[in-house]
Amino acid sequence: MDDLLLFSNDKSEPHSWRKELIHYLASLRLTAHENSTQPRPCAHSIPYLGFQVYPDHRRLKRRNVVQTRRRLKALLSMYQHGEIELERLTASVQSWVNHARYGDTWRLRQDMLGNLI
Repeated sequence: MDDLLLFSNDKSEPHSWRKELIHYLASLRLTAHENSTQPRPCAHSIPYLGFQVYPDHRRLKRRNVVQTRRRLKALLSMYQHGEIELERLTASVQSWVNHARYGDTWRLRQDMLGNLI
């Protein structure tokens, strides 16, 4: 199932939405992850699409940054050894930069890629 966020100003409304959504998914023989479907206050961060979403900003999850550093280092090594073409390396870097751009990541992108972006 795709990710879905619902917002409300009424504290009880998300709880009723959750019950209705679980019932609807059951009619389709689908289930929702129990921990992920808990209503939470917007003042706390929400994990969503590889980011921690706060009321006023978004940050990449730390594990995604660590994983990306490892993957880019491996791709660079493969390129230096002639195992992949420059186009493959460039496509991977551009893909990550475009994803990371949706968060507050300017400093992180500069740290990881320097003047390449």
